[in-house]
Amino acid sequence: MKTIVPCPTCGESEDTPTLFFADYYDDHTIRAQCPLGHPVVAIVQNPKFETLLETGSDSLVLGQTLQASAAFSSARERAFEFATQVLLRRLGISRDVYRAMFKDMSSQSERQLGAFLTAHLAVTKTAFTLNQSIPKFRNNVIHKGKIPPPDEALSFCSSVFDEIRLVCEVLRAHCREQIGAVILEKNSDRVRDLKGSTRIATVSLFSIYSITSDPTPDSFESALEKYREWKQLFSENSVSSLMYFLQKNHKKQENS
Repeated sequence: MKTIVPCPTCGESEDTPTLFFADYYDDHTIRAQCPLGHPVVAIVQNPKFETLLETGSDSLVLGQTLQASAAFSSARERAFEFATQVLLRRLGISRDVYRAMFKDMSSQSERQLGAFLTAHLAVTKTAFTLNQSIPKFRNNVIHKGKIPPPDEALSFCSSVFDEIRLVCEVLRAHCREQIGAVILEKNSDRVRDLKGSTRIATVSLFSIYSITSDPTPDSFESALEKYREWKQLFSENSVSSLMYFLQKNHKKQENS
């Protein structure tokens, strides 16, 4: 997966800002070199479910319906995991106790879903209503290898997005402080894992959804359209061309 990264070394000079695309994977960390050769170490701050929504949206825009459906399905599961941790924190359950509990269900999605539903009930005193059409479609894609046509993939991703948005609205209404605490703890872990790195940049994805941003999207269609426009505006080629222009212009000013 790729994202735009700022170079802190270049950033020390306002005359030569440098942005470039770099790869990141499951650990949300980046180790790269900027186009001017400076080493760059960075972490992607977004929760896991947001990065999965982004890669799913990329696949959907490219017409890769199987990959999009799989990524959105994984995003849904990670959203439930994130929500469970936040809700339990709201109930006074420490991080260490949560980890001990989650360890025994880390590979069992049905148990994780049950944990979320129970935590949601305990915090809100109401039952969360699941979209029952999602699991059937998900199982056909994940377990049977179904390659859905674009309209079915779009409908499925929209349903998943709406359910994740509902989950996040519950968290935003009841657990704003805990949302920030859980995200901060995870990013602190990522920083600690980058041993030997003295200068670490941070990156926030322009994801199709962000639990910490206001306002939240009104619909999946509008969110996907805005994301598509952003991807066109900040493509790898356009960012490279912009950096080339700025650096060339800076050299002209130096020589004049």
